[in-house]
Amino acid sequence: MRWKTRTSGLALFAALAGCFDSHTVDSNAEDQASTAASRPDGWSEESHGKSATPNYDSVFSERRVRTMEIVLTDSAYDAIRADMTSLIGAFGTGKGNMGMPLDTTGMPPRGTGMDTTGRPPLDSAMLKLLGDSAGKMPPGGVGMNQDAMVDMIPGDPIWVPADLKLGDKTWSHVGIRFKGNSSLSGAWQSGSKKLPLRIDSDHFKDLFPATKGQRIWGFRKLAFNNCNGDASLMREILATEVFRGFGVPSPKAAFVRVVMRHGSALDTLGVYTMVEIPDDPLLDSWFGSHSGNLYKPEGTGAKFASMVDSTFSVDASDISDVRAMVSTLNDRTTDSVAWRNAFEKTFDVPVFLKWLAVNTAIQNWDAYGQMAHNFYLYGNRGKLGWIAWDLGLSFQSGMQMGTSVWHPSVDSTWPLIHRVLSDSKYRAAYGDQMRSLLATGYDAAALSAKLDG
Repeated sequence: MRWKTRTSGLALFAALAGCFDSHTVDSNAEDQASTAASRPDGWSEESHGKSATPNYDSVFSERRVRTMEIVLTDSAYDAIRADMTSLIGAFGTGKGNMGMPLDTTGMPPRGTGMDTTGRPPLDSAMLKLLGDSAGKMPPGGVGMNQDAMVDMIPGDPIWVPADLKLGDKTWSHVGIRFKGNSSLSGAWQSGSKKLPLRIDSDHFKDLFPATKGQRIWGFRKLAFNNCNGDASLMREILATEVFRGFGVPSPKAAFVRVVMRHGSALDTLGVYTMVEIPDDPLLDSWFGSHSGNLYKPEGTGAKFASMVDSTFSVDASDISDVRAMVSTLNDRTTDSVAWRNAFEKTFDVPVFLKWLAVNTAIQNWDAYGQMAHNFYLYGNRGKLGWIAWDLGLSFQSGMQMGTSVWHPSVDSTWPLIHRVLSDSKYRAAYGDQMRSLLATGYDAAALSAKLDG
């Protein structure tokens, strides 16, 4: 995927008249003087402050489904919807992903041309996307056109400020935007208001100084997934639990009911999966620090067959950790011991093998090895660690794009699986991880049946 660049959402939104309220200030001195007065009722360092200890129980409750209310001005609401229209067309066109009509669950309805394999008819546009003109799949994973699949929306939607209410607490001027690709485009085009969202609690700190360092019980960034294609709403939460339980860095997730108020209108959007975005709390918990580089690779370069700088763009001048990892991974030395020693200095191989075992067992096909996205890398003291991400299509036992235990269809264009499993020591270690996972009583078929039922 080409690195997304668009006109700043902040600049675009600031240009819209009437979007900001009386909390806007004009000078640094006024900013400092009005900070305390601008804070909402109930503000405390524990719930709103930057130094607060992350409170997982308050945000990611496992015992109840909390309600989160998002309050937008009419101007802000109109702005984000106008921006979406400019990106992918009018709301509710009746078409979903790749032009296919969707029902209210986000899946193609019965009687819309789906054949007995569960695949849509391959028209010329689909053939171009998935394979050659004869409809044959290329070797090496699914063979999809990575850029075409990842860039279903040409850039990130704009950010706008909103007030956020959770329980008896309010957070003012939180940054909010729509997020996602297929999950967003499918919902938008099918006319569903349950659009996936992302929030950043101090995104508008320059415009609203009182929000500088603002956190939501210790968290700055949260994602709200609309569970597109998952009628059970459970796949993401169960998958993160399996990964974390097996020692793979993975975000916390929980159910949350979301309502959106704009002007006099109140939209009940439904139950979302709220997911922790990799940031200070997750990085500190799993890696012991948050000062390293965090990468979210996407597109062809994220296959690691060669170094593509734009794939790993971050707010950092030094990406030597990624360069070293990609170079060592693709080193053609025949000395396997020397190669392993060098590679393990740049990449946490044991954790990746755990990820690969779990990801294979839960049949999460929308991941590395079939799609070049949906993972994070964290540069921890020169060595890259793997973080599982975007797991909402896991446990799809009936999907045609599943894979077998040893990944025989994954070729050298996916070297992080192909090269590792071609090494006898790593292959044996992977087998041990898979046996260890299955010995815990993990039953993929039973979980899939439960989710599908």
